[in-house]
Amino acid sequence: MEFFKKHNITILCLTLIICLSSLATYNYFHQKEILLQQLNVDTDNIVKSVSSSISKFTAIKDLMNIQDLIKNISLKLDIFEFRYMDKDGTILNSMFKEEIGQKFERPNFDITDKKSLGKFYEDERDMTKVLAVSYPVNRGEEIVGIIDLAVDISEFNSASREVRETALRRMETDVTNLVNSVASSVLTSLSIFETVDFLDFLANFVKSTENIVEVALLDKDGKVLVSSNPDRAGKDLGKKLAEPQRGFLTEKGRDAYRIIDLVNPSKSDGIHLMLLMDATSYVSNVRQLLVTAIATSLFTILFALTIAYSIYRINLERAKKENARLESKVRERTKEIGDILDNVGQGILTVSEDLIVNPEYSLISEKIFEKKPAGEPLAGLLYQTGEGVKSFIDWAKLFFDPNKLISVDGIIEIAEKEMKIKAGNKIKTLHVEYRPIYGEDAKTVKKIMAVLTDITSQKEMEAKSAREREEHEQVVKILRDQDSFFSFLEESRKIISEAEAILGELLEKQENHDPLVNQLFRGMHTIKGTAAVFSIRHVSSLAHEIENHFNEIRQRKREVSPELVKELREQLQRLFDGLEGVVATLAQLVGGAFGAGHKVVKIKEEKIHAFQQMLETMDGLREARPLILRSFKELMKVPIGRAFRKFPDMAKTTAEKLGKEVQLEIRGGDLEIEKELEGVLAAPMMHIIRNSVDHGIEDPSDRAMLEKPEKGSVIVECGRENGHIVVRVKDDGKGIDPDEIKKVAVRKGFISEAEVASLSDHEAICLIFHPGFSSKEEATDLSGRGVGMDVVKTEVEKIGGSVELASEVLKGSTITLRLPEHIRT
Repeated sequence: MEFFKKHNITILCLTLIICLSSLATYNYFHQKEILLQQLNVDTDNIVKSVSSSISKFTAIKDLMNIQDLIKNISLKLDIFEFRYMDKDGTILNSMFKEEIGQKFERPNFDITDKKSLGKFYEDERDMTKVLAVSYPVNRGEEIVGIIDLAVDISEFNSASREVRETALRRMETDVTNLVNSVASSVLTSLSIFETVDFLDFLANFVKSTENIVEVALLDKDGKVLVSSNPDRAGKDLGKKLAEPQRGFLTEKGRDAYRIIDLVNPSKSDGIHLMLLMDATSYVSNVRQLLVTAIATSLFTILFALTIAYSIYRINLERAKKENARLESKVRERTKEIGDILDNVGQGILTVSEDLIVNPEYSLISEKIFEKKPAGEPLAGLLYQTGEGVKSFIDWAKLFFDPNKLISVDGIIEIAEKEMKIKAGNKIKTLHVEYRPIYGEDAKTVKKIMAVLTDITSQKEMEAKSAREREEHEQVVKILRDQDSFFSFLEESRKIISEAEAILGELLEKQENHDPLVNQLFRGMHTIKGTAAVFSIRHVSSLAHEIENHFNEIRQRKREVSPELVKELREQLQRLFDGLEGVVATLAQLVGGAFGAGHKVVKIKEEKIHAFQQMLETMDGLREARPLILRSFKELMKVPIGRAFRKFPDMAKTTAEKLGKEVQLEIRGGDLEIEKELEGVLAAPMMHIIRNSVDHGIEDPSDRAMLEKPEKGSVIVECGRENGHIVVRVKDDGKGIDPDEIKKVAVRKGFISEAEVASLSDHEAICLIFHPGFSSKEEATDLSGRGVGMDVVKTEVEKIGGSVELASEVLKGSTITLRLPEHIRT
């Protein structure tokens, strides 16, 4: 009510303007609608008249629809292909619309050879056996067209020769009758159309009616078939004009009304009638109505503006006072927002398209960057490298690109959320979130808001927790399998010592470095893999880094130089210190000289009693010495499963890292072997199992496609055969494809194409034992160096054993180790 009291005069003026303008507008549109209805009535009558005449012509034209004729008189033949051509072989009508306008060509048939016309021949079309004939349509001595007809005869392929020939002769008779009927129809239609001129009909129709400007027929694609306007005939008006519609346009400076409608809605030929009517009278009347409506509205507006001006003068002073009050309120609210920004725990700032930080930001932003960020490039505040700055600028510009191909949410999604920055003398870790600020149209991004959170302390706590978890995991795994750890420690010390010596040989040797480099690779790969099994990740990572340098030497990317050897020896020393650091940490936890090399051997009680009884029954020491040694060796034997007890955890960890599920099963783990053999088996078995999980077992999705269980299976079987210790590792993975192995071997230069062609499938898959062979293009911390299977073969053959490989594509692989029962030391 208060509003109406304040603005009653304004409301009265607006009401007057609206009422009188609405009345004038209504009168204009109402009268215009009456004129348009009359024009439509006149036009519809003409359209019906023209459509009726066209339908009669169309009825005649239908005689030329040879495809329908074929369907009606096909004599129950299985017609495979049909086309009608002119005498030069250009296709005019076909079962396949895309052929129309093309030349008819067959590999075993020449359309230009008039002697071959009318003769039947067998052909193969779209891999189907057909009986074909190209039949001439003759008018007197002149060939006016050619009918090509092919009938499917594939059903007679398996019939006897006599049955087939009889059927084909009968079919030739039926086909001849059919093409004769079609030819007769074509000649009749041509005679009719030669005596009818549809264009003359349209032109005379336009002359007989004063208001008609043009009559034309369009096909379904908007192409003018015939027109009373010779200039338009044959032109393509576009598909938009091949749809029913009405509208006004200017045709050669003359106002016209165009109506487009189907000639015969019941037919699907898509022929449209376009009629242009003279609309000069209609347009003139509409303009007069419009002038009247505008004059009435202007008078109303002028009267209202006089009243509104007086209202404006009255309310001007009132508006000034109200503006002053609002500005005071805005300043108050702005201060409140500033206080909030200065007290939030996050840095909040904005940048425009120039990516320069705007003057408004939260106070915590200064603490984060250790300076005032206003006027600074945001890219320079967040990144220290030129590459990082360029990458950020390219990403941020996507927000302001009017033709961006991805959504704003998609741009935010690909942003780097976490980064390290240098602020003053400090290195900080930030979490950054980005938000778009839109313009008035709610679509165009005007600014980007960055919300910064300093998570340096949180990351330090997470890193500390991760280190503690890793140390705890190391301690548990090492104490649970101390014997294996001491064997690994002893072997690693030996490998590092030998590696330092080999580096000296590499420096002195001028060529053929491969054997020495392969030996370095095998040792370092063993340290990397076994350290990962015991969760000594920093040692595993350092071994992987040293492998990178060895790989550069093997690939001739780096020359062996004193500087490189010095660098590698320093890394080997860090590797050694890392292992000894683990030993020192464990010594502090468990006490004693942990890691000094002392080992505890567990012997079954019944073995000790049997050994004691043997000693008590001996007569002479000299004769008993061999028996004592054999018995002592028997006494010191250990279950082979003890050497494998760390592998189930290793297989599970490796599988999880690869996104797979794998179950490792050990069978025959109570088989007793000599203690020395336990240490020899550790490295080869570790590489075999990791290889089975990484290369053998498929991803869960691939296994599902092959209808395999989602969880892969790796089985280790232990036993004795013909005086040997035999260990078989079977997996139900994808197997080894010999063809793929051959391609990789040739690509990597291990063998020539000529040599690989002579290899059997088994010889091909055994190439995986070649030093440096790997089917993966990029090396990871798990595989890709081509070292693992090289270690297996080298270590097993070193003690007089052998390695056998069998594989079946999509079924799995089996690696068999045959080891001597006794190892000479």
